[in-house]
Amino acid sequence: MPHHAIAVLTALAASSCALAQESSPSAAPADPAVALGRPSESLRFTFTPNVWFPRLDGDVSFNGPTLDFGDDYALGSTEATIDGTIEGRLDIWHVTLSGFTFSTEGSTNASAPLAFGGLGVGAGERIRSEFDMSSAALELGLSLYRPLADQVWPWGETRRNESNVAANGGEYGGEYGGDYRGDLRIIPFLGARWIGFEHSLVNETAGGEASFESDWAAVYAGARAELAIRFPKEFPLAKRLVVSASGGAGAVFGGGSGTVFQGRAGLDLFLLENVAISGGYQMLQIDADEDGYDIDAGVAGMWAGVTIWF
Repeated sequence: MPHHAIAVLTALAASSCALAQESSPSAAPADPAVALGRPSESLRFTFTPNVWFPRLDGDVSFNGPTLDFGDDYALGSTEATIDGTIEGRLDIWHVTLSGFTFSTEGSTNASAPLAFGGLGVGAGERIRSEFDMSSAALELGLSLYRPLADQVWPWGETRRNESNVAANGGEYGGEYGGDYRGDLRIIPFLGARWIGFEHSLVNETAGGEASFESDWAAVYAGARAELAIRFPKEFPLAKRLVVSASGGAGAVFGGGSGTVFQGRAGLDLFLLENVAISGGYQMLQIDADEDGYDIDAGVAGMWAGVTIWF
């Protein structure tokens, strides 16, 4: 057989072997470092500053009758609130810091006699109330289950999933070539939250003022589901989409005593590889008491902002 024909057949055989390895989901590349080195599993941070639009809803009493924040204190309006989240992640580990400030006030006529702390109010008298709350939380999470990743469980076998690889080269920018096309994470977490708030009431008709102010601490546990999808290069409007939802519950033990519930859902549409427009829904519910002040209420509403991934 001529030498040039042998060379052609050899090249074709090598190309076929390379294509077979590329199309096999369970095939591992020769270099183990490449198999485990997905760009999104290196040290990354996301920062999401946003404006939250919650309203206060629920009941409260302070050495007196239980009254509704909205109906009896006129504190049920939607307020623009500063909110933010920053998350650091490395491989399967997640550390998240979040916080917000919230303030609302309102005036109304008392529909019935009431007492708030040491302040008495007669029916029909004009009252003005203000409620301020700030909170910060720290969470530690673990990506426990990742069905589309190279390693489904943290203690399981690691094998490169070649069927879930974004194109190399410049399709997503050289830094992110070879990353996951889709990545689903189930992330249980433990958290600690500080809640500082003040509730005041003024009797504008007869005079007098009373207020309650405290700082509470809570610990909680929960889980988050997160799905990240990279768009193909034929889709020119965005690079990727991240959808997430989380919920948690725990106990208030510092200052007051009781329970706390929280939830957050979000959608990040990355118009650039590292910048997204974001939005979703968030809530924080507290059922706790301290020294005669008993609150069963929450702040909840939509939020919108940007996410920076670096």
